[in-house]
Amino acid sequence: MTFAPSQPAARVSGLDTIQFRIWSSNLRVRKSDQSFVWERIPVGTWEPPTIRFLERAIRPSTTFVDLGAWIGPVSLLASQRAKRVIAVEPDPVAADELEANMRLNAAPVEVVRAAISATTGTAQMFSGWLGKAGTSCLPLPTNPVTITVPAITFEDLSDKIGRNENDVAIKIDIEGQEYRLARQIVDFARRHSAAVTLSLHPGILCRLHRAALDPLRARLRVARDTMALLDQLRELGTPVVSKTGKPLTKLTIASFVFLRRKPKNFTVDCFPAL
Repeated sequence: MTFAPSQPAARVSGLDTIQFRIWSSNLRVRKSDQSFVWERIPVGTWEPPTIRFLERAIRPSTTFVDLGAWIGPVSLLASQRAKRVIAVEPDPVAADELEANMRLNAAPVEVVRAAISATTGTAQMFSGWLGKAGTSCLPLPTNPVTITVPAITFEDLSDKIGRNENDVAIKIDIEGQEYRLARQIVDFARRHSAAVTLSLHPGILCRLHRAALDPLRARLRVARDTMALLDQLRELGTPVVSKTGKPLTKLTIASFVFLRRKPKNFTVDCFPAL
């Protein structure tokens, strides 16, 4: 698989940027509609579990992979600690901002403009608003914008980072596609002894199933699919809820899928078994 190089980003003036400090690093990013992210990072209110994962999983020798990099908050932070960062983002509007933010900091981040898929080639993506979070390979009725983007596989990623590389951490936030690619996720993580933080989207999957199933049957299907995915993830180690650090149980999954007005998305961490 040949990865297309990133395109040069437009120059950004100081008046159009936000500066903040984290981990003794002074960082600068482009102002945008998504600036709330950068304002929350230095005060510790943007995804504290993700920050904890980066602090635990990344060493100076680590290759970090950011699947679903969006505008780059995780990639930028990871670049302050990791040897190498590969940021994969299919949304062209988000990828433009991602590249601009990395360039502002001379961050050692390689941006790959592609979707992660089961096959190499192209993939259809569905979005409600390009540039905002939520662009997905799943054809949701709430995402009327359709685009075609390059597609890469986990095998392509392994070739890129080196198949013998075993100091790897990966963040996966691919808006429901994790259910389709569970086997590939586990095989990639096992091959590279990778620490994994994986966002699960039962809410998105339930909306997709509601097109053919009544509400209860849709939730039952989502619960079954979520448990099947997590059973595969247990081949790597013990998955824990990122927010609490507690191991996942059937009761925990039921609380996310059934005991709310709509199924709640959540994130799990899994570190290689020693």
